[in-house]
Amino acid sequence: MANKLNIASIVDIKVQTKERYIGATVIKGNKKEITSFFNNAGLPRTETELQSLKDMFMTEAIIVTEGKDGIAMFNDNGY
Repeated sequence: MANKLNIASIVDIKVQTKERYIGATVIKGNKKEITSFFNNAGLPRTETELQSLKDMFMTEAIIVTEGKDGIAMFNDNGY
């Protein structure tokens, strides 16, 4: 709905149901939530993995909170 009205949306993912979040302007999750979309194979770190995640959600940016290690963001400008 927000996309149709040209309103930016930021979602904090909590459930491994990607369909709920597709098209949000920004997707934010912690390490555990983000890695769940990669079958818990680890946090996506390479630009290819992050671009794949960004494409999966059709989003402009991915933000990952990493606890004591801070926050990481990936968008069209990179990591």
